[in-house]
Amino acid sequence: MKIERPERPAIPADAAARDLRALQAAALEAAANPIVISQRDGTIIWVNHAFEVLSGYTRAEALGQSTRLLKSGRLPASYYQTMWDTILSGQVWQGEMVNRRKDGSLYHEEMTITPVKNAAGEISHFIAIKLDITERKASEERICRLAQVVENSAEMIAIGDPEGRIVFANRALLRVTGYTEDELVGKAFTSLLSHNNPPHLDQEIRTQTLSGGGWSGECMHYRKEGREFPVSLSTSKIKDNQGAVIGTFGIAQDITERKRLEEQLAAAQKMEAVGQLAGGIAHDFNNLLGVMIGYSELLQESFPPDDLRVRKLQQIKAAGDRAASLTRQLLAFSRKQVIRPRVIDLNGLVNDVNKMLARLVREDIELLCELKPALGMIKADPTQIEQVIINLVVNARDAMPDRGKIIIETANTYLDESYCRSHPSVQPGRHIMLAISDTGTGMDEKTQEHIFEPFFTTKEQGKGTGLGLATVYGIVKQSGGSIWVYSQLGKGTTFKIYFPCVDEAVQPKEALGVSPALPRGNETILLAEDAEGMRSLISELLLRNGYTVLTAESSAELFMVTEQYNAPIDLLLTDVVMPGMNGRELADRLRAAHPALRIVYMSGYTSDTIVHHGVLREGIDFIEKPFTEASLMRKLREVLDRN
Repeated sequence: MKIERPERPAIPADAAARDLRALQAAALEAAANPIVISQRDGTIIWVNHAFEVLSGYTRAEALGQSTRLLKSGRLPASYYQTMWDTILSGQVWQGEMVNRRKDGSLYHEEMTITPVKNAAGEISHFIAIKLDITERKASEERICRLAQVVENSAEMIAIGDPEGRIVFANRALLRVTGYTEDELVGKAFTSLLSHNNPPHLDQEIRTQTLSGGGWSGECMHYRKEGREFPVSLSTSKIKDNQGAVIGTFGIAQDITERKRLEEQLAAAQKMEAVGQLAGGIAHDFNNLLGVMIGYSELLQESFPPDDLRVRKLQQIKAAGDRAASLTRQLLAFSRKQVIRPRVIDLNGLVNDVNKMLARLVREDIELLCELKPALGMIKADPTQIEQVIINLVVNARDAMPDRGKIIIETANTYLDESYCRSHPSVQPGRHIMLAISDTGTGMDEKTQEHIFEPFFTTKEQGKGTGLGLATVYGIVKQSGGSIWVYSQLGKGTTFKIYFPCVDEAVQPKEALGVSPALPRGNETILLAEDAEGMRSLISELLLRNGYTVLTAESSAELFMVTEQYNAPIDLLLTDVVMPGMNGRELADRLRAAHPALRIVYMSGYTSDTIVHHGVLREGIDFIEKPFTEASLMRKLREVLDRN
């Protein structure tokens, strides 16, 4: 059966064309992309609504204007010239522009300009279709800035895929590890970890990075050549906007220098603690030694010189003297010695002590001095600096059993802030360097960590006290200097000492006038000493040399004695460390009632009551324990006879 459909009426061709044009116009108007139609000379003849939204200009404001209406001037003239050359030649131009809205704000756009030809084949119009890419450009710039930060960061940064394989390594990571980027890309993050880390650390880092909140801590990494170095490491995962893991990253910092400084600080704190202990022991020990040495001297006078008991007493005194020497070394290490610094020429001091050094070294050892001329001055106790040089030269001699060379050097130097940052105890500025080097056996790093500790020695038993370098350390520190050791096994050792340079004239040496006869007196001495043995000994020494003696073992007893004694008191001989009131406080209080009273302090241990950083305060008279009868009597006469 044939079905017949009614015929539709035919649409005139011109009507169809109008409808199509209307549809096209509506489509252009409704398009999301801004569209501009201009004449060949650039005069705008039509814009759509999207253009109005983007540019801020209404259609009425734009029509009849030049397309240069939006020009920002941010692009070079050559860029615009290339665009015009392209479209005037009949070709389509595509590119990016930085244009300016009506309100003056800039925006980025992508634009395609298509030439339109008339029936004669001539270009009559241009159609420009735009795309606002302002946000995209901002994102690209932000990403570019972040990329530059990552690439140029001082920290080592690696970015990986979701499985933890490296896809990017920044310059710092390549520089520190020694790898190229091609060598690292594709490796697992954990492949850089040293095998000396805690067991299963690589698994822990991987698990916490991918499944947890990330990993953070310190660990050991490898360099390309196989050496280890410590790092502070943080890792985490990278997520997209939907929360899916799309990568991983790790940030590490080489903490080799920090670890070295921490070790230096710990060593300094350890030395300080040992020094405090040594100083405290020395105080009590010196009192005991003073009694031993003093009474052994007194007993010797009770027997004829050829009596066998005199020889035994001499042995006791000699042992006491050796113990006192060890105690002085402990005090030097703990920086509790009383020093008498003056401005000295280090070159002159080295030349003076060099004659003695020649007798200390063997004939198969060459001793050289390389002293720089025009050397600056230092302020230190010359006797102690001599002891530093002697101890270091003897130490160098013992490190060369088969021959060798010892070199003593001096030089002016400037230690800058960079040097001081890596040597925490040093202050920047002008310094005088004293270096003593040898070509001996050298030391490993483990030995170097302990060489300045009291009683540490690498010598055979009975061949060293372990106090030589400890003494050197204490003297240098108390003199305001710093000391560093540089050594390798089989390549010798260098000790470098830096003293602050001072702008003062050299002070002449003090003339030592020692009277051969033991000076006596008849003055009244007030003796304040809490140690019974020392008090009895000193009292006996004073009495046998003609003095009147008043004794007190505490501040309370001392004030009671002075109140009851009606005659003048000429001198107070007091221990610095006393119970209740220290010696300085006792002296100040007594002088208020006895203005002419002379004061002599004695101690085997310094405190801030009479010294400042170990330097004897101005106007203080002091005698160091343990002392001999002769040294005490001479000190008393020196003070009592002073105008």
